[in-house]
Amino acid sequence: TGVAHEQWVFDLVAPVIRILYPEEQEKIPYQLYLPETPLDPEATHVRLLGVDHPGKDDCTFKEVHVSRVWGTVQVFNFISHGRRLFRQLVYCSNAALSLAALEPMLGDRSPLPEVVARQAG
Repeated sequence: TGVAHEQWVFDLVAPVIRILYPEEQEKIPYQLYLPETPLDPEATHVRLLGVDHPGKDDCTFKEVHVSRVWGTVQVFNFISHGRRLFRQLVYCSNAALSLAALEPMLGDRSPLPEVVARQAG
């Protein structure tokens, strides 16, 4: 990030990206954008935006909510319904704090960083 007091955003998002998109296998297929204006030093929440498969018919707009207080990352897809956009929660770094009942991610969880140890989606 460009401003030192925004480092917390990177610290929460980076482990999620490394788990979901291991560089050896697959890189994240889109960029995430911070708001244009720098965050307030006391900010506790930020929304990042991205577009998966930009310029294609199956492109998906993403909104990533990062909570400093809860230490969570939630990923939403924007879906269109009746000329309106709605958020669909597709991932949460902590299923216990999720706003939906997401499918737990099973498997070997021992080497995971704390920020994603209880992930779902």
